Amino acid sequence: MRYYLVAILHGLIMLLAYTSPLWLDWRLIIVALILYWLQIIVLGGCVLTKAQFGTYEDAFTLHYASKIATRLGGRINRQKFKFVLDYIIPPAYILISIIIQLVFHYQPLIKM
Repeated sequence: MRYYLVAILHGLIMLLAYTSPLWLDWRLIIVALILYWLQIIVLGGCVLTKAQFGTYEDAFTLHYASKIATRLGGRINRQKFKFVLDYIIPPAYILISIIIQLVFHYQPLIKM
């Protein structure tokens, strides 16, 4: 039961993270990403990942992307994919947020 509660919480937080450029000010996204990276540096990974999977080696998106790839007959290089999830995609979210909010004058729900 605990696994499912953590999985649901983790899924909701990931949904919020992936949609953050639409509802969260880009400066707050930077703060959130700094906190996320500090968590990775200090603890070795995400606390929700540890709670859900029992290890820091997995990741929410990696776990489910691997399952989908396997069902489709493919494979994912887990180390490379995790690196992209931890260090490539987050800066892209900052860039996307800046473009959406500053260039296109989109007003997020939560502003700084």
